[in-house]
Amino acid sequence: MANKLLSTHDIAKNLSVDISTVTNWIDSGKLKAFKTPGGHRRILQKDYVEFVRKYNMPSSDVTKNRLKVLIVDDEKVIRNNVRKIIGKQYPEAEIFEATDGFNVGAILGSEDISLVLLDLKMPGMDGYEVMKQIREDPKLGYPKIVVITGYPHEGLEEKVKELGAQELLIKPFEIKELLDILEDIVRT
Repeated sequence: MANKLLSTHDIAKNLSVDISTVTNWIDSGKLKAFKTPGGHRRILQKDYVEFVRKYNMPSSDVTKNRLKVLIVDDEKVIRNNVRKIIGKQYPEAEIFEATDGFNVGAILGSEDISLVLLDLKMPGMDGYEVMKQIREDPKLGYPKIVVITGYPHEGLEEKVKELGAQELLIKPFEIKELLDILEDIVRT
């Protein structure tokens, strides 16, 4: 995927915008691109995917690759249950697991993860620190984040959304709650 090149026309078509809009994004530095010897602009697909995620643009055919989910939780039971729920609803999904915040960076650095299901309370690096690192490192591709915690408190939802999470899910949760959140995130 990382080596596929896209033209400004491809991107304009996929996002239903004018080519001049794509050119403006490139000129303003929002969308990474380079020029061919013939003077045509080309964009690496991975840079396009990063742009779409960073600016929460509607997905297009180019970004509708297999769903890749990273489940980050120190509780094996939670990881297994979430894996089963996702696998049943999205059998094409590729699912990765991490037991702590330190393993997240390695997985995000090597895989094009589209969604991170993140526990807040873990040994070592907690979920707050993981979110900060994900949002501060553009090389990680701006995956969507759903925070899962068994320790809700006043102001938590605002805090995790401020750090870049799209949703907050409180343990124990109903399967339907998780599936509804996944459906909303997968559609965008």
